[in-house]
Amino acid sequence: MLDLLNRHLSDGISVPELADAARLSLHHFIKVCRQSEGLTPHALLMQKRIEWAIELLLDGRACVDEVAVLVGFASSSHFVSTFHRAVGVTPATLRSAARE
Repeated sequence: MLDLLNRHLSDGISVPELADAARLSLHHFIKVCRQSEGLTPHALLMQKRIEWAIELLLDGRACVDEVAVLVGFASSSHFVSTFHRAVGVTPATLRSAARE
């Protein structure tokens, strides 16, 4: 399950597409993910994307807009709001704090 998610983080892949890739029905895919990982596939996908985004932001080579695209978000604004909800600070604030 995690290998499949990790391979598709930057694709912007949806949960139904992940279920298809795993050759499971959507309902069964969600159930299996919840049982094995303790999270829904969407929550797990977002968690993995945020973790990867943190690494990229702390690395400092890519701007916030580039990080958003690299980790699979369709827009920077969606990335920033999702990141802020998950981490408690904006991507720019995280990067700024890490530089100090």
